[in-house]
This record gives sequence, structure tokens and C-alpha cells, in this order.
Amino acid sequence: MTSFFLNTCIILGTWKSLINGVKTNRFDLIHLVMGITNILMQSLLTVDHILFWFLEFYDSIHLIVVFPLLFFIRFTYWPMAWLCACYCTVITRFNHRIFIFIKKVICNFLPHLLLLSVIWSLGFTLIQFKCVMYDFSGCMKGAFNATKKSQLGAFYNFSETLIISLDYFFPFFIIVTSLMVTVSSLLTHIWNMNKAGSDFRQNIQLHVNAARTLMLLLLLSIAFYISTITTLTKTYSLENIVVVVSWVMITMFPTAEGAILIQANPKLRNMFLTWLSAGGLLGCRK
Repeated sequence: MTSFFLNTCIILGTWKSLINGVKTNRFDLIHLVMGITNILMQSLLTVDHILFWFLEFYDSIHLIVVFPLLFFIRFTYWPMAWLCACYCTVITRFNHRIFIFIKKVICNFLPHLLLLSVIWSLGFTLIQFKCVMYDFSGCMKGAFNATKKSQLGAFYNFSETLIISLDYFFPFFIIVTSLMVTVSSLLTHIWNMNKAGSDFRQNIQLHVNAARTLMLLLLLSIAFYISTITTLTKTYSLENIVVVVSWVMITMFPTAEGAILIQANPKLRNMFLTWLSAGGLLGCRK
């Protein structure tokens, strides 16, 4: 419920700006996409957990949930990466031609980048879904002998890890690069302010907030990547503590990401506090 509450706040906070005629910026668009993605992914995870307890129907119905769930697990990395890139381009003031070019691309073509991210994630999801279907129809159904099962299982785990790693490399690279550039800009700003004899502590708050947010998103992305690899390459079992913990971390991802977004954005943070003090959704309408 916490995930739905936090991400509903993010969606309505951005949607409220659209209704009131306020021009949305890059952050509003990404927040809206991330909020919708988190709610849909949380809903699918909840359905999958409920189906797991009905074991007689799980194998047949599970595949219906698998494809959209795999897609959202993959796609959720991209809005996070573009958000980090937006923080980096807004906060930092580098004059290098490459940096200026990247900033113009993000400013002018962000909707197109998000659309390309959807297509990219969908393509990798189709590839992975074929592996899942093959695994369900053959190896997991006992169609092969023990030796063949072991060989196919090892190949499947390697292919799964390779596909996920290739898919996550580019958004992860964007997140890490954005953090490094932001921290570098922060240190340069502190050096210049200190050299000029000014009190730099009063002029670096934006840099510090951006660096903290990027660091939290980086740590969250690493934890999510490890959990995804662990979950998708091993058979789910309540006796396997590592897999259970990984599933819990994946389930908590929409909540954690929503909390990070709200604490990083003053408008969303104020709206969230208004909800809490006014008793929820009714307080938002006042």
C-alpha cells in the first residue's frame, strides 16, 4: 500500500500541474512515467505473489503475468537513468562541446528518448521471454534427462545473465556517469568558492541535493540489478532464502524509488506532507 500511496502522489502531483495549465518540465515528464511504471509493476508483482499461493493454477497463469512484469522490470531502469542525466545537465555548468550536445539532446528529445527506451526494453523482453517459454515447455517440464537438464540449465542461466547485463549496461553507465560529473562539478564549485574567499556552504545546496539523489538512485539500481539476476536465474522456492530476499527487494523497489523521488523534489515533498497532515487523498483536493 505504501508504494501505491507514494507513486499516486507522484502521478497526481505532476498531473495537477497539467490540469492547472502549468508547463511541465523534463523532471515532471520523467516523474509521471516513473510513477505510472512503479504502480503497474507493483500491481503485477502483487498479482504474481497472490498466484504463487494457488499452485495448481500458477504454472498456467504465471506466463500471462511474466511478460509485462519482465518488461517493467527492464524499463524501470531507463527513466531512472534519464532522471539522473537531467539532474546532471541542470546542476552542472561544464562548457565542453560534448556536454553541451548531450544537454541539448536531453532538453529537446526527452520524449523520443523515453520512447526509444520502451522499444529497447520491449526487444530485450521478447528475447528473454522466449527463453522463459523454452524453459517452461522443456527443461522444467522434465522433457530432458538429468544431464541435459543440467546443461540446459547452465546455458539458460548464462544467457539470462548476459541478456540482463547487456540491457542494464547503458542505463547503469548513464547513472554512474551523471553521478561522477555532478560530484566533479560540486568539488570544482567548492574549490572556486573557497579560492574566492566566499562561504561555499551557502551556495552548494543544489549540488549536494543532486549528488545525494543520484547516489541513492545508484545504490537502488545496484541492489535491484543483483536481485533481478538472482531471481531470474534461480527457481523460486520458499526454502531458498537468497531468492526470497531478492524477491522482497524487487517488490520493495517501487516504494523505495517513490520515496527517493519525493524527498528529492520540493513540490512532491510538500504535497506528500499535505496528504499526511490532511488524512490522505481528501486533503489533496482542498
